[in-house]
Amino acid sequence: FCLGNRIEATDYLKKALEQARQTGDSMLIAGVLNNLGNLRSANRDYQSALKAYREPLLSLGISENESSLKSKILLNMARTEVAKEDDERALVTLKQAAAVIERQAETYDKAADLITLSMLGLRISVPGAEDWLKQAVRIGEKIENSRMIAYAYGCLGQYYEEAERYADAMRMTRKAIFFATQEYAPEILYRWQQQLGRLFGKQGDIRRAIDAYQNAVATLDPIRTEFFAGFRGKKNAFDKDVRPVYTELAELLLRMADTSDTSQTLVRAAWDTMEFLKKAELENFFRDECL
Repeated sequence: FCLGNRIEATDYLKKALEQARQTGDSMLIAGVLNNLGNLRSANRDYQSALKAYREPLLSLGISENESSLKSKILLNMARTEVAKEDDERALVTLKQAAAVIERQAETYDKAADLITLSMLGLRISVPGAEDWLKQAVRIGEKIENSRMIAYAYGCLGQYYEEAERYADAMRMTRKAIFFATQEYAPEILYRWQQQLGRLFGKQGDIRRAIDAYQNAVATLDPIRTEFFAGFRGKKNAFDKDVRPVYTELAELLLRMADTSDTSQTLVRAAWDTMEFLKKAELENFFRDECL
């Protein structure tokens, strides 16, 4: 699947499911069905995906491992229902997932599930997203995992940004940046640097917005090609996760050029930024940074 061969991936998963059923192991069967559902959802075969997700739910119990798998299946179901624009059904599924997650021990997996729960909840305006993210922060602090703390704080910043609570959004985003620098986590850090720049821009502080975006580009550039190494299935990932960092920076540089005495320098910087983007697009298209 990661290499883009979805037909072969489907064949292997069907064979795996057949063998799993022969063992009678409910956890093994549920795991394969979850993967099969994910593949079908990626192929936009939403009805078949939901069928695969639903089958193992009744067989899973409340033990730690079974509960963790059950919550992930429910979250994948909700993600698929959101994708097919069935918000009413997605709301029911998210509530079921929240009930399962709430009973789990405070582990890394629970914190990750809470973040997924909150981000899906934000897309369909489910109450509770803020509390789920704060709970993920507390778990991250308890298990002393800086990466998890950074991600949870960054998502809180995103939540407050969408609510136009910019002071809170800035505070959470700065915390996310701090914790993302506590260990090597550039794939998280650049996102929150970009978010900080966006927040400065929305408040009219273009100079500081440009500084934040330039930090994001500096963080992203060395690790950009690693995002897609060996992964061909997510065609829109580059457009969603990489392109906006460059285009939004160029736009800010041009905005400042309109009111600056150094407009020629700023226009040149915007031009150079778009040249970097073109280079990145070529590398992404050919999957090769040595063009």
